[in-house]
Amino acid sequence: MYATGNKKMLNMLILEILKEYSDQDHHLTQQEIIKLLQLNYGMECDRRSVKANILSLKELGYEISMDDGYYLMERDFEDAELRMLIDAVLFSNSMTTKQAKTIIEKLKKQSNRYFTAKVSHVSNLPELHHGDNTQLLYVLDTINDAISERKKIIFRVAADVNNKKTKNRN
Repeated sequence: MYATGNKKMLNMLILEILKEYSDQDHHLTQQEIIKLLQLNYGMECDRRSVKANILSLKELGYEISMDDGYYLMERDFEDAELRMLIDAVLFSNSMTTKQAKTIIEKLKKQSNRYFTAKVSHVSNLPELHHGDNTQLLYVLDTINDAISERKKIIFRVAADVNNKKTKNRN
Protein backbone atom coordinates (compact mmCIF):
# COMPACT_ATOMS: atom_id res chain seq x y z
CA MET A 1 0.00 0.00 0.00
CA TYR A 2 1.20 3.48 -0.74
CA ALA A 3 1.53 6.27 1.79
CA THR A 4 -1.72 8.16 1.79
CA GLY A 5 -2.00 11.90 1.71
CA ASN A 6 1.35 12.45 0.02
CA LYS A 7 0.59 14.71 -2.95
CA LYS A 8 4.12 14.20 -4.30
CA MET A 9 3.14 10.64 -5.13
CA LEU A 10 -0.04 11.62 -6.95
CA ASN A 11 1.40 11.27 -10.46
CA MET A 12 2.70 7.77 -9.68
CA LEU A 13 -0.65 6.75 -8.20
CA ILE A 14 -2.44 8.05 -11.30
CA LEU A 15 -0.01 6.06 -13.44
CA GLU A 16 -0.79 2.92 -11.42
CA ILE A 17 -4.51 3.51 -11.95
CA LEU A 18 -4.00 4.00 -15.70
CA LYS A 19 -1.97 0.78 -15.86
CA GLU A 20 -4.56 -1.20 -13.92
CA TYR A 21 -7.86 0.19 -15.22
CA SER A 22 -7.32 1.60 -18.70
CA ASP A 23 -6.56 0.47 -22.21
CA GLN A 24 -7.70 1.30 -25.72
CA ASP A 25 -11.16 -0.08 -24.98
CA HIS A 26 -11.46 1.28 -21.42
CA HIS A 27 -10.97 5.01 -21.02
CA LEU A 28 -11.16 6.75 -17.65
CA THR A 29 -12.68 10.15 -16.95
CA GLN A 30 -11.16 12.56 -14.43
CA GLN A 31 -13.99 11.74 -12.02
CA GLU A 32 -13.33 8.00 -12.33
CA ILE A 33 -9.63 8.56 -11.63
CA ILE A 34 -10.51 10.69 -8.59
CA LYS A 35 -12.82 7.93 -7.29
CA LEU A 36 -10.18 5.24 -7.84
CA LEU A 37 -7.54 7.35 -6.09
CA GLN A 38 -9.84 7.63 -3.09
CA LEU A 39 -10.91 4.00 -3.16
CA ASN A 40 -7.50 2.40 -3.75
CA TYR A 41 -5.15 4.80 -1.98
CA GLY A 42 -7.25 7.06 0.24
CA MET A 43 -5.93 10.03 -1.77
CA GLU A 44 -8.04 13.15 -2.21
CA CYS A 45 -7.53 15.39 -5.23
CA ASP A 46 -9.44 17.54 -7.69
CA ARG A 47 -9.82 17.32 -11.47
CA ARG A 48 -7.17 20.01 -12.09
CA SER A 49 -4.63 17.94 -10.18
CA VAL A 50 -5.50 14.89 -12.25
CA LYS A 51 -4.95 16.76 -15.51
CA ALA A 52 -1.74 18.45 -14.31
CA ASN A 53 -0.28 15.14 -13.17
CA ILE A 54 -1.23 13.38 -16.40
CA LEU A 55 0.48 16.18 -18.34
CA SER A 56 3.56 15.65 -16.15
CA LEU A 57 3.50 11.94 -16.93
CA LYS A 58 3.27 12.74 -20.64
CA GLU A 59 6.30 15.03 -20.29
CA LEU A 60 8.16 12.11 -18.72
CA GLY A 61 7.47 10.05 -21.85
CA TYR A 62 4.39 8.03 -20.96
CA GLU A 63 2.02 7.75 -23.89
CA ILE A 64 -1.34 8.71 -22.45
CA SER A 65 -4.31 9.51 -24.64
CA MET A 66 -6.41 12.43 -23.47
CA ASP A 67 -9.08 12.06 -26.16
CA ASP A 68 -12.48 10.98 -24.85
CA GLY A 69 -11.07 10.13 -21.42
CA TYR A 70 -7.63 8.95 -20.40
CA TYR A 71 -5.86 5.69 -21.13
CA LEU A 72 -2.33 4.37 -21.24
CA MET A 73 -1.58 3.83 -24.91
CA GLU A 74 1.62 1.78 -24.71
CA ARG A 75 2.74 -1.01 -22.41
CA ASP A 76 5.86 -3.10 -22.15
CA PHE A 77 4.01 -6.13 -23.55
CA GLU A 78 1.02 -6.47 -25.84
CA ASP A 79 -1.68 -8.85 -24.61
CA ALA A 80 -0.87 -11.31 -27.42
CA GLU A 81 2.80 -11.34 -26.36
CA LEU A 82 1.82 -12.02 -22.75
CA ARG A 83 -0.44 -14.88 -23.83
CA MET A 84 2.42 -16.39 -25.83
CA LEU A 85 4.80 -16.10 -22.86
CA ILE A 86 2.23 -17.63 -20.50
CA ASP A 87 1.73 -20.55 -22.89
CA ALA A 88 5.49 -21.04 -23.12
CA VAL A 89 5.72 -21.20 -19.32
CA LEU A 90 2.68 -23.47 -19.06
CA PHE A 91 4.10 -26.07 -21.39
CA SER A 92 7.70 -25.85 -20.29
CA ASN A 93 8.92 -28.98 -18.53
CA SER A 94 12.10 -27.33 -17.27
CA MET A 95 10.49 -25.79 -14.17
CA THR A 96 8.32 -26.96 -11.32
CA THR A 97 4.57 -26.37 -11.26
CA LYS A 98 5.03 -23.86 -8.43
CA GLN A 99 7.66 -21.91 -10.40
CA ALA A 100 5.40 -21.91 -13.48
CA LYS A 101 2.46 -20.55 -11.48
CA THR A 102 4.64 -17.85 -9.91
CA ILE A 103 5.99 -16.73 -13.29
CA ILE A 104 2.50 -16.73 -14.83
CA GLU A 105 1.22 -14.51 -12.00
CA LYS A 106 4.10 -12.09 -12.62
CA LEU A 107 3.31 -12.05 -16.35
CA LYS A 108 -0.37 -11.33 -15.66
CA LYS A 109 0.66 -8.26 -13.67
CA GLN A 110 2.31 -6.80 -16.76
CA SER A 111 -1.10 -5.95 -18.17
CA ASN A 112 -4.36 -4.64 -16.74
CA ARG A 113 -7.34 -6.17 -15.00
CA TYR A 114 -9.12 -6.83 -18.31
CA PHE A 115 -6.27 -9.06 -19.54
CA THR A 116 -6.15 -10.87 -16.21
CA ALA A 117 -9.86 -11.65 -16.54
CA LYS A 118 -9.28 -13.07 -20.04
CA VAL A 119 -6.63 -15.49 -18.78
CA SER A 120 -8.23 -16.41 -15.45
CA HIS A 121 -8.76 -19.95 -16.76
CA VAL A 122 -5.00 -20.50 -16.75
CA SER A 123 -4.89 -20.93 -12.98
CA ASN A 124 -7.62 -23.59 -13.20
CA LEU A 125 -5.82 -25.79 -15.69
CA PRO A 126 -5.00 -29.33 -14.59
CA GLU A 127 -1.45 -30.04 -13.49
CA LEU A 128 0.75 -30.29 -16.55
CA HIS A 129 3.98 -32.26 -16.65
CA HIS A 130 6.64 -30.05 -15.14
CA GLY A 131 10.11 -30.85 -13.97
CA ASP A 132 10.87 -31.31 -10.30
CA ASN A 133 14.30 -29.68 -10.17
CA THR A 134 13.77 -26.43 -8.29
CA GLN A 135 17.37 -25.36 -8.85
CA LEU A 136 17.24 -25.59 -12.65
CA LEU A 137 16.38 -21.92 -13.27
CA TYR A 138 19.22 -20.81 -11.02
CA VAL A 139 21.67 -23.18 -12.71
CA LEU A 140 20.61 -21.89 -16.13
CA ASP A 141 21.10 -18.31 -14.91
CA THR A 142 24.60 -19.15 -13.66
CA ILE A 143 25.47 -20.81 -16.97
CA ASN A 144 24.17 -17.77 -18.86
CA ASP A 145 26.31 -15.46 -16.69
CA ALA A 146 29.38 -17.60 -17.35
CA ILE A 147 28.76 -17.54 -21.10
CA SER A 148 28.30 -13.78 -21.18
CA GLU A 149 31.54 -13.35 -19.19
CA ARG A 150 33.27 -15.82 -21.54
CA LYS A 151 34.20 -18.18 -18.71
CA LYS A 152 34.72 -21.92 -18.99
CA ILE A 153 32.02 -24.17 -17.67
CA ILE A 154 32.86 -27.51 -16.10
CA PHE A 155 30.22 -30.14 -15.44
CA ARG A 156 30.76 -32.80 -12.82
CA VAL A 157 28.41 -35.74 -12.71
CA ALA A 158 27.95 -37.40 -9.36
CA ALA A 159 28.77 -41.11 -9.16
CA ASP A 160 25.29 -42.13 -7.98
CA VAL A 161 23.74 -40.42 -11.01
CA ASN A 162 25.94 -42.50 -13.33
CA ASN A 163 24.98 -45.66 -11.45
CA LYS A 164 21.30 -44.88 -11.92
CA LYS A 165 21.82 -44.38 -15.65
CA THR A 166 23.73 -47.65 -15.89
CA LYS A 167 21.03 -49.54 -13.97
CA ASN A 168 18.32 -48.10 -16.22
CA ARG A 169 20.14 -49.25 -19.37
CA ASN A 170 20.48 -52.84 -18.15
